[in-house]
Amino acid sequence: MHFIANRKKFYFLSGFLFVLSCFVFIFVKPNLGIDMTGGLQIEYVSSAPFSQSQLDDVRSDIIKNYVFEGKKVINDVLLYSVNGNSLRTDIGLSVENDVTVSNSRANDIRKNIPEFFKKTWITVTEASFVSVGQSFGQFVIDRAYLTLIVCFVAIALYLMYAFRSSIEGTSSFTFGLITLITLSHDVIVAAGIFILLGIVFPILKVDTFFVTAVLTTLGYSISDTIVILDRIRANYREKKSNDKRSDKQIFDDSINVSLRRSIYTSMAIVMVLVAMLFFGPEALLGFVTLMLLGAVVGTYSSICVAAPMVYDINSWKRK
Repeated sequence: MHFIANRKKFYFLSGFLFVLSCFVFIFVKPNLGIDMTGGLQIEYVSSAPFSQSQLDDVRSDIIKNYVFEGKKVINDVLLYSVNGNSLRTDIGLSVENDVTVSNSRANDIRKNIPEFFKKTWITVTEASFVSVGQSFGQFVIDRAYLTLIVCFVAIALYLMYAFRSSIEGTSSFTFGLITLITLSHDVIVAAGIFILLGIVFPILKVDTFFVTAVLTTLGYSISDTIVILDRIRANYREKKSNDKRSDKQIFDDSINVSLRRSIYTSMAIVMVLVAMLFFGPEALLGFVTLMLLGAVVGTYSSICVAAPMVYDINSWKRK
């Protein structure tokens, strides 16, 4: 396949997705989980099986009719099955700059929410209860930003060392910079698409699982990118004096050699994630969805963005 000849098409697609994702971050309010906004998480055990349509009816009823001291204090409710007859209720609340939800409000919710289930012929018993304040969500966000910065810096330094003996015309700094660009592309595009999907599917929330999936995506993407860039460097080293291949041919050959390995690895990951998507607990649905997006975007950028960028920079420096 002629990846280098078609690189401008790949650049256009990546640029479009990147700009679209940036607009999403600016103008679309993400569907935040309660560990980011503050609220309650209550797990119940039902006395009988229940359907998703029943849970949807309970959710609508709670949002519309629950009041505390004459005020509507619930921002959002997410109900989903955990295992068998167990279900979890994530209740997003208006937390007034406090560390946790007030005891009076929490106790009132715990007392009255089961009554909403009874309207749809579901009898539930509380199994566990967790109260989350806004301060915890801010702590998670701050730690996530710090972790991403540390990861990016560590990856850049490592690549500058690993590719210190790089191909002629391309410095180790260039390899590190290109890898950081593709990693930023992968994270922003995958997260942007995820947030858009969250508008249609409310269960897809930006929470601690989201942060975990982003960091995991970084690990997979960097691994795939290093394999392809190292193959390019190896082919340049092994090039003999009578080898008449052009730089473009060497890059295409290197990508095609690595292509099967990258696709096989991605397919193995995707098959596991798809199995989790359909048969795993709904609590992990957001994590699995973002991982799927990250695997697809990461494979694409490693093959169609990172390697062509090295080619363009190498060609420019040789002029």
